[in-house]
Amino acid sequence: MIDLLTREGFSTFLVTNGTRPDVVARCRPFQTYVSLTAPDNETYRKVCRPMEDTWEAIQQSLSLLGSRRSAIRVTLVRGYNDFSPDAYARMIQDSGASFVEVKGYMFLGYSRKRLERGNMPSFAHVKEFAEKIAAACDYEARDENPASRVVCLERIR
Repeated sequence: MIDLLTREGFSTFLVTNGTRPDVVARCRPFQTYVSLTAPDNETYRKVCRPMEDTWEAIQQSLSLLGSRRSAIRVTLVRGYNDFSPDAYARMIQDSGASFVEVKGYMFLGYSRKRLERGNMPSFAHVKEFAEKIAAACDYEARDENPASRVVCLERIR
């Protein structure tokens, strides 16, 4: 469907958790977003509680991003995955993604049943974390939105 819509001139986006690199490789949208939810496999298993160990599949999906317009989305949840910016930076650098969106978790929807308002990082925390990622790889801050608690990094060409 993505390929058909792209051929017809529509702007298409593939948003994925990265656990199906075969699908990422097969689809050619205008832009691919991959969520990177943890800096390492141990944290990934704690935060996401996957039924299978899909960390290696996520790494494979990340490796496909350098050849296309792409973004990595890092959603920081205070006290869960908001540490090791250098580890995030290594994976981001290796991916070759065009952009990185570092954003803060928002206390909304069903997540309120398992998380607390205190798990929402401040914009200052998100920005500081994004700056640490950028300092450790070839990316720089391109834009930010304090109300949305998001910082966009762009790969330095």
